[in-house]
Amino acid sequence: MTSCGSSPENAGAAFTTLVAPGLLIWFTEGGRTLEGWRLLPRVYAAGLVVTAIAFYVMTHDRRASVGRLTLAAQLAPLTSIVVWRLGFYYALVFGAFVALAQWIIPYGVNVYQMPIATAGMLAAVFSLPSGVTRSREAPPASRPVPGGAARFGARPRSPARGRGSGPGSCGRSRREHRWSG
Repeated sequence: MTSCGSSPENAGAAFTTLVAPGLLIWFTEGGRTLEGWRLLPRVYAAGLVVTAIAFYVMTHDRRASVGRLTLAAQLAPLTSIVVWRLGFYYALVFGAFVALAQWIIPYGVNVYQMPIATAGMLAAVFSLPSGVTRSREAPPASRPVPGGAARFGARPRSPARGRGSGPGSCGRSRREHRWSG
C-alpha cells in the first residue's frame, strides 16, 4: 500500500507529456504523415504489456493470511466526517491539478505558438514535482524527496490525536500502515 496520494500516477502523466510529443513528431515524420499518430497508442500498449509481464514474473504475493473484511467493516471509515472532508480536499486539489495539466499543452501551442514537444516539456516540468514529492508517511523507499508540503494540511495536528492523524496518513495510525511493521 502506498500513500493516499497519487504520486506514481502523476509521475506517469509527467512521463507521457515528456515523451509523447517527441514520439508524435517522430511517428508523423514532422507532421508530413498525419496518420502516424495511430502508432503511439500501440507503442504505449506494448509498453503496458511488457510492464505487466515484468510485474507478474518478478513479484510475489506478500499479503498476510488474514480473514477478509466484511463489507460493513470496509465501509466503516465513511461514517467519519474527517474522511469526507479529506476526500473533498483531495478531489478539489487533484481535479484542479489534472485540469491544469490537460490545459498546459494546448495553451502553449495555441497562444504562444510553441512546438508541441516544447509544450510537452513545459507540462512535464509542471507534473513531475508532484510525482517526486510524496507524503512523509510513505515508506522511505518510495519517496525520493521527503514530502515537505505534506507537513502542512487543512488543519494542524494536535498532540492528542497522535502521530497518524496528519495529512498523508489517511486517518490511519502508524501501526495500521503495512510498511511500518
